[in-house]
Amino acid sequence: EESFDLLRWLDRTLIRVGSKFGEYQRDAPESFRMPPNLSIYPQFMFHLRRSQFLQTANNSPDETAFYRIMLSRETVMNSLV
Repeated sequence: EESFDLLRWLDRTLIRVGSKFGEYQRDAPESFRMPPNLSIYPQFMFHLRRSQFLQTANNSPDETAFYRIMLSRETVMNSLV
């Protein structure tokens, strides 16, 4: 049975969104642009991947549960800040 790998799923989703909505010139990575309403999405995913909500290597299970519960109790605006 294959386990679900959340970080790989997030990476694939970011690539799919970038390839569907992003604009770029071939062989020029610096030309990649996202529409204004999605411009911070890649940055958000970058920081989410490295947050204590997904990276649990240096946290105890209690700490991980605490941080996830605190996030789930916040409003959407507060959780994005």
